[in-house]
Amino acid sequence: MRVVLKTISVVVRYLARRPYTRMVPRKEEPPKSDRTRGRHILFMDKCTGCSMCQQVCPANAIDMVKVEGRWSQNKLGRFPRIDEHKCTFCGLCVEYCPFSALVMTDITGFEL
Repeated sequence: MRVVLKTISVVVRYLARRPYTRMVPRKEEPPKSDRTRGRHILFMDKCTGCSMCQQVCPANAIDMVKVEGRWSQNKLGRFPRIDEHKCTFCGLCVEYCPFSALVMTDITGFEL
């Protein structure tokens, strides 16, 4: 009986407390700088399908996929697909793209 009363007293104490819950999404902005690298954006009208981004990716996070449609600058219709789970966000794909078809935003963390 003593164990039951002790358990009930613990339960009553926890019921009297305020819940420990964090608000999601957080109210404060995630820390960012002018050099923050986040999500990739592909401008399909600039991409020629040269696969330079795929060749320089150290994490092998980029593969070229065929996209249906007519693209004047990209005869084969091959465009990069970036696996965000493999990506290390190093920015080499953006740096080596000869046509500036890939850019990185500053969207990071739970904003994705």
